[in-house]
Amino acid sequence: MPGATSVKGGLGDVSPEKGQTTHFSVVDKWGNAVSNTYTLNGDFGSGVVVDGAGFLLNDAMDDFVTKPTAAAGQSGAGGEELNTVAPGRRPLSSTTPTLLLKDNKVALAIGTLGSSRILTTIF
Repeated sequence: MPGATSVKGGLGDVSPEKGQTTHFSVVDKWGNAVSNTYTLNGDFGSGVVVDGAGFLLNDAMDDFVTKPTAAAGQSGAGGEELNTVAPGRRPLSSTTPTLLLKDNKVALAIGTLGSSRILTTIF
């Protein structure tokens, strides 16, 4: 077609994401929706398989830092004081499985993988 640009499939020059985080969103014909982000945070996560269940536990503890000056973990999370291990704290995390409703019905089910880049990918 004159003036049309062909589109090549695939990722081109972009490096593929590591297979450590998966996201899926599903909406069925009745409007039921799921937005699910699951991560192991490193190859094989913690390396612990739940007996009788057959799945691996993640390694999100890597998202904490042990010393405020420590380097970022696998996720790229920074070494700030607020991200140190302490009672009642949660590790820095950026998973954003989201369901957007309009008129009380699901209008959008969204999420992504990408570690510390998740927020900038979604928004």
